[in-house]
Amino acid sequence: MKVKELPEMERPYEKLEMYGAENLSMAELIAIIIKSGTKDLTSIEVAQELIKDDINNIGITFLKNLSLEELRDKKGIGRVKAIQLKAIAELAVRATKPTNILKRKIITPEDVFKIMISEMKNEKQEILKTILLDNQNQIIKIVTNAIGSVNTSYVEIREIFKEPIKCSAVKIILVHNHPSGNPLPSISDIEITRKILSAGKIFGIDVVDHIIIGDEKFSSLKRMRKF
Repeated sequence: MKVKELPEMERPYEKLEMYGAENLSMAELIAIIIKSGTKDLTSIEVAQELIKDDINNIGITFLKNLSLEELRDKKGIGRVKAIQLKAIAELAVRATKPTNILKRKIITPEDVFKIMISEMKNEKQEILKTILLDNQNQIIKIVTNAIGSVNTSYVEIREIFKEPIKCSAVKIILVHNHPSGNPLPSISDIEITRKILSAGKIFGIDVVDHIIIGDEKFSSLKRMRKF
């Protein structure tokens, strides 16, 4: 059965008009985005197959973890639909980010967690970011330093300080995620933090903390007295 053959109030477009977007299922919302199905599957059925990959039930942002190639491997998803889905996923992620991040003041590790959790908690790879601060602890900029593995083999310590020096930052906060969901620091995390702290003293830049984000929780190495 094609979508247009469904009863009018069961069709995603009409259902949204009548009841509002909040009353549609995830599959119905995605079906509206992808518009059409295949000769064998309706757009809703294509969407239902797609969201089977949302094994952690995190919602539309699960699409961010699928590459364009992985999306195009799905039945009924071609180049254009894959690009549309990736765009929607990115919009969803950005919509959850706090607005006006620049000049926000960082007082506690919890402040860092609230700002960074939405973009880091569902990442499949480790990502190291640096928050640059002025002398009032206000955010100047957030920089991505490494993707894939956060350890001494992959992180060039001198690269960490290029942007802080360029932006005249006086303090930095290191932030990275643990895809496993466990935010406790590893020996490597502690080692790299101490090396960056020592380098910061040479450059006259204070390394305030290193926050590790897991699954809805975090660790502060400074609070744990690991450096």
